Amino acid sequence: MMSWIRTAVSLIGFGFSIVQFFERMDQMPGVQRSLFPNAPMYLGLALIACGILALVISIWQYQWTARYLRNGSFARVAGLKRGMQSPVLAVAGLLTLIGLFAFGAVLQHLGNHPRLIDHVSNIAMAAQTDQPTQWRPRWQNPTSRTSLFLGR
Repeated sequence: MMSWIRTAVSLIGFGFSIVQFFERMDQMPGVQRSLFPNAPMYLGLALIACGILALVISIWQYQWTARYLRNGSFARVAGLKRGMQSPVLAVAGLLTLIGLFAFGAVLQHLGNHPRLIDHVSNIAMAAQTDQPTQWRPRWQNPTSRTSLFLGR
């Protein structure tokens, strides 16, 4: 169960970190706005949801295994008594609530985030005013500050 919890916490934390990182990166001066601004949020939500699912599965698996050990021929050897609960269940339950809170926070933030249609309409408006709007990936943009691997 502890490995399930470790994996779930990693998924939830990584999902939340992806959302925060790309949100901050879009606000940096000199960084070109991404073509799909909501993609990191969707990825973050998917990772958080996977973490929550892993916690729910771990709780179910632990309950099933404990019930098997209590009722079978292992009851004397297992040392588990009726009504005895492990503190790991409380930790898993608490982390599930934290994961649900993180999922809700990212989902609420997604509702306030500019949509792709807004980005496309801004490009269309710029095209009508004859402003150059050639799209290039971030790593090919010479004014972008996202050339992490090139050291520029």
